[in-house]
Amino acid sequence: MARFETGLADSAIDQIKRTYGWMDSHDPGITQWEGIGPNGSLYEDGYTSMAHGWSTGVLPALTHQLLGAKPTSPGYATCAVRPHPGSVRWTQGELSTPHGKLGVKWVREDGRFTLTVRVPRSTRGSVALPTDGHRVALRAGDRTLWSDGRARASGVRLDAGYLTLAGLAHGTHRFTLVRES
Repeated sequence: MARFETGLADSAIDQIKRTYGWMDSHDPGITQWEGIGPNGSLYEDGYTSMAHGWSTGVLPALTHQLLGAKPTSPGYATCAVRPHPGSVRWTQGELSTPHGKLGVKWVREDGRFTLTVRVPRSTRGSVALPTDGHRVALRAGDRTLWSDGRARASGVRLDAGYLTLAGLAHGTHRFTLVRES
């Protein structure tokens, strides 16, 4: 998670693949892994327990960092979506909350980054889209929220390489970042 938070998303993804990749491709379908040795061997021979939940530890990193969805108050009454995509091209997920499902999907293709967020009833959210250091325009449908290096709508700001928009109400919101020339 620290690698994601410090701008090293590709390094974090590589770490996940090295640590969990073998488990993912060789799932026994009966339990959670405790640990593995080289090439999937039992690291303590016959004494290795294969029934421990530590192997699910990657889920918060994938949910809160790669997908980018986090609660910002108890019970997801407020939430933030701030993905750290690295070189990943797309991801999507749903999180069950006391208010309903929080849905997040993002796709990066052809110089665009599109983020769709479904905010549950009785909650509020914010989004932060990565600019990757490029000059970008941010759109929500036909509405331009940011272009030419400045806000075109209230509440949009550039913060540490992300365009951030707060105060999203219940509903589905779609944002697209496009590189400007």
